[in-house]
Amino acid sequence: MSISTQGVTTEPSTSGARLDLEGRRFVVPLLQRTFPIVKVNEAMLWFEADTNEAYTTGTLDRLSGKISLVSMTPEEKRKMYAGQSSHLDWSMAGRCTPGGQLF
Repeated sequence: MSISTQGVTTEPSTSGARLDLEGRRFVVPLLQRTFPIVKVNEAMLWFEADTNEAYTTGTLDRLSGKISLVSMTPEEKRKMYAGQSSHLDWSMAGRCTPGGQLF
């Protein structure tokens, strides 16, 4: 999993990110954040967290393990939904591997 913020990419050796299906959340200790799972189908999981500080959304492809998350300020979210140019605070892309059987 890599994290990019302000043009700088970080490649941690292990993130310890954890998918908690029972609790319907994705836990990312590296970011010190937990993201609620808001939608699930056979191929994808969607995450979303909308707070006063940040709007974060992402997906996990259940077949390939590819994950991506993006985050922006509430002001940038408003711009995006208004069809205006907006900017991300950070983005994360990676591949999840199972600690055991995935599903």
